[in-house]
This record gives sequence, C-alpha cells and structure tokens, in this order.
Amino acid sequence: MEFDVPGLVENSAEILALRAHEKGLELNSRIAPNAPGTLVGDPVRLRQVLTNLVGNAIKFTDRGEVFIDVEYRPGSPSRGTLEFRVSDTGIGIPEDKLESIFENFTQIDSSSRRVHGGAGLGLAIAGRLARLMGGRLWVDSTLGQGSTFYFTAQVRAPETTEGSPTPALSELDGMKVLIADDNPRARTNLAERIQGWGAGTTEVGDGYQALAEMRRGDGRGEPYHLTFLDQEMPGLGGFEIVRQLRSGTETPPGCVMLLTSIDRTTNVARCKQLGISHYLVKPPRLSDLPRVVRTATQPATATPADPLPATSAPEVNGDRHLRILLAEDSEDNRLVV
Repeated sequence: MEFDVPGLVENSAEILALRAHEKGLELNSRIAPNAPGTLVGDPVRLRQVLTNLVGNAIKFTDRGEVFIDVEYRPGSPSRGTLEFRVSDTGIGIPEDKLESIFENFTQIDSSSRRVHGGAGLGLAIAGRLARLMGGRLWVDSTLGQGSTFYFTAQVRAPETTEGSPTPALSELDGMKVLIADDNPRARTNLAERIQGWGAGTTEVGDGYQALAEMRRGDGRGEPYHLTFLDQEMPGLGGFEIVRQLRSGTETPPGCVMLLTSIDRTTNVARCKQLGISHYLVKPPRLSDLPRVVRTATQPATATPADPLPATSAPEVNGDRHLRILLAEDSEDNRLVV
C-alpha cells in the first residue's frame, strides 16, 4: 500500500503530543532529507509500532524529551529500508534486561510497573510486527539516562513518482531566517527543512541570543525576513522577545512564528496583540510549513496568529449528533482511533 512518509510520522506524533505536553515533555520528530515522500509498505503496522514505542517513551520519561528520527537507506533503485529511532530521556533499562523486555509480559521491575503502569506485552507485539515487515526491533539504553528504540521495515518505491518530501517554496529562496529554540535537535531539524527551501538560517539556543541577533541584524540594515521563536526558553521566551522589540524605539521585527508546546486560546490573543504571524504547536507539521510560511510572508492575505491545523477538517452537519462506542483493550489503539 502506498503511504505518505511525513504524514505517517507527523500524524503519529501529533496524536501523542498532548500526552507528552501534559507531562512537560517536548516531543519532536525528524525525517531525513533523502527519504521519499511516498513509499509502498504497510502503513498500519508501521503506525502501530511507532505509536507503541512513542507511547512507552512518554510513559517512562518524567522530564526532558522524546524524539523520533527516521532514516531511509536505499538498497536498490526500487527498494530500501526505513529505520525509525525513538529516543527518550527517561528512566532507562538495566543492561541485563535489554533482551528480556521483548518477551511477553516482561517488566523491568515491579517498582517501575507500579509507577508507570504496563505489562510489557506491547514490545513483544511490536517486535513481531517489525519482523513481519522484513525488519527488526532493538534497543540501546543506559539506566537513569534514557533509551533509544530502533525498528526497521522493508519498503519499495511506488510505480508512480508523485509526491515530494519537501514541497517547493520559492518565496524562501535567499531569505534570512532566524531559529531560536533551546532544544538543539528541534532547531536543527527545522533549519534542515528551511535550508532545503533555499533560505539561509542562523540558529541560537536561548532568548537572549535571539534578541541580540535580531537587534544585530537590524543594526546592520539586514533584518531577518522570518524568525521562529520558541515560546518557552530559559530566561526569555518568544512572547517577551517580541514585546521588548515592539515596546522600544527599534524597528519592529519582521515575520515572526511562535513555537509552542501548549495549544491555548490565550496564545492566539497574545500573538495578535504582539503582531506575531502564526504560532505552531510542537511538534510542527513540517509537511504543512510551505503553506503556513507562504501565508505568513504574504501579509495581504495572511490571517495573523492562526495555529497550524492538524488536518483539513471536513464539513460537519451541526444538526446531527453521533454517539460512538469504542471497545479496545490497548490504550494506544484507543487513542489512535
């Protein structure tokens, strides 16, 4: 079956983002630039394994982040391997338990089960599904520092070559873009995609550096055309950066996009008040970025501070109310449905 690679990864992350944000975790994803936009494989099983691993990572991580990284390794012109890596900064796994966790109903120890829940059956099923797709599942972990789960699947190229992992965005060609985020992997991922559209990027790791860089560019007469600001950076967040620039005598910042881990109505009001073009809920759907950037860089047609939608929602008849019952013993599957 043909499936959209960025869509599968980003939809899976989006489904679990709320659970991560409720724990104060960052959830981000990256897809290698060489990964085709469309492949032929088993998207249902891929989504099941990925959702299981990300759900477990969130469950066993109390602070820090969960990161999804996807690589594509071509084996021939028409076939290749997708490798998924799900990393976390959670409790980790003792070395003597690394193999046994893939057995049915195996738990690291009784205390972790009491704190985090779960019986360990998910990993056994995930490993079986990976093997059915011609791949495998394994883990690297350090106790107290976190884990990285890997799984692979064999895929092939579609008969047609429609679709592209990086839609063209000529408006960004030659632009100067500033990316400010205290999460190095999140900002590098975004920079990688932006550079693919022909823009030059500068990356900074905190709000003070971002403010200084914006002022430096303005002072040289070379302001940034587009700026991505993380809402929650140590010391100085995105809102405060824009407020300081707009409250002084400096030239107001150009097109600004806010990156946030929380989807709140108050964000919209504050963005409009400060003149922030859009806010993007993490992990941002990078496959949708061309449309959002295009809208933000064309003020005549822009709608300020619109959040990046998860999907294009179909029209719903408001006079009809449906009651739906779902019976499923897997918490992750219930969430997906």
